[in-house]
Amino acid sequence: MIKHNFTNFLKPVLISISTLIFGLVINRGFLPIGSIVGSEYELIRSSSNFSTYGRLGHRLLTPFLSKIFPDIQSFNIFVLFLILVLLNYKNSEKFELYPIFLFSLSISTTMSILFTLNFVNYPDPMSIFIFLLLFFNFENKFLNLFFTFLLLINNEVGLFLLPILFLYFSPTLKRLAPLAVSIFLYLIYRSFIESLVNNKSSSINTYLDELYKLELNFFIIFGFFTGLKFLFFIIYFSSIRLKICAYLAFYLLIPMNMAVDYTRYSSLLITLIVVVIYKENLLSSKKVLFILHVIFLLNIITPKYYVWDTNILYLRDSKIHFIDILGKNFSERYLIP
Repeated sequence: MIKHNFTNFLKPVLISISTLIFGLVINRGFLPIGSIVGSEYELIRSSSNFSTYGRLGHRLLTPFLSKIFPDIQSFNIFVLFLILVLLNYKNSEKFELYPIFLFSLSISTTMSILFTLNFVNYPDPMSIFIFLLLFFNFENKFLNLFFTFLLLINNEVGLFLLPILFLYFSPTLKRLAPLAVSIFLYLIYRSFIESLVNNKSSSINTYLDELYKLELNFFIIFGFFTGLKFLFFIIYFSSIRLKICAYLAFYLLIPMNMAVDYTRYSSLLITLIVVVIYKENLLSSKKVLFILHVIFLLNIITPKYYVWDTNILYLRDSKIHFIDILGKNFSERYLIP
């Protein structure tokens, strides 16, 4: 029995390790890029005084937990591994080994994995991991409350992931009450932390002001696509694809408009794909498996785009990306003299 349980756990672990290694291959190595926002999380980690936490000082969870690691980046790589282990283990309870492996590898071709291999110190892996813990334990009232609160203090964008849960769970009082309590506790936490941290430029009022500036432009729409690229096609096979599209329209209009890191915020929607596949048993479908092979290939042969504000960056570009959706040739992408 013990040997059987160990084997059942070992397989998801090995798939997860393979996924991360494949992500490094697709990324052409590990060459993290510093950024102003990333340095702000490092400031929180290294500061000993609340007053020096800076404008993102309310997002404490990732910087604090990372203190048991040499740096935030190594912690984030570990969290990516935990995400994959959790996902692959839960999927192993329902699906065969090869579909699990294929889906895991497909995730490695998206910015849900690749962003962390390129940009340092962001809290996104922890947001994805906590959301998945919340999803898999949603019926437990205490864990529902606990994980929702952690999700919000890691990064408040987690609030906009919560509607994903109600695509499949009916909004009963038993399920809504813990969420409501968590949000209430978070508002108390924000009020307290803002009295200690100088973060007026990232206050709740600042976010509310952004709601009056809703717009849609090419960079928001293309950035939305680049987070998962062709993995979004999985939604077509859902029995509730119209509800999902309504949620995606909401996500495109609200949280995507409240940020400039369009690709990064879109990459968080891997949570949606995981929920859809798990709840609808899509890895048991031969059609979905065929499309996953196509998605996997398309995500590899198209560039790794990173869109922020009005900028489009080709991350670690190479000639393997011979189909550019934007129509640029190798010369225009500086891949040949």
